[in-house]
Amino acid sequence: MTEPFIPTFLDEPPNSRSLTSYDREHMVLYLRLLDSARDGADWREAVRVLFGLNPEHEPERCRLIHDTHLARARWMTEHGYRELVRESQQSCGRRDAATASRFAETSTSPRQNTRES
Repeated sequence: MTEPFIPTFLDEPPNSRSLTSYDREHMVLYLRLLDSARDGADWREAVRVLFGLNPEHEPERCRLIHDTHLARARWMTEHGYRELVRESQQSCGRRDAATASRFAETSTSPRQNTRES
């Protein structure tokens, strides 16, 4: 079995009023963080799975990484996705439009369980 891909990351994502290259590179991570928060996952589990870190060894750092990235992911649902929509409308890019739609859905729609029992 192959190890899951874990992107390189900063302890804190850049704080900007507009999308950054870091945001673009970490959109999947942001979506996974939003999913884990919505599902009620413990932050320690999310850090282990999504960042490949052990919160037992560096609890303060791990909590900072989780909380700041989750905050940025939430910012994307409220503000950042609009830039993606504008850009996709200008360039007719399907990938960014689909990603922007996913962020918009995450922020406005309750999750429907699509897993089969």
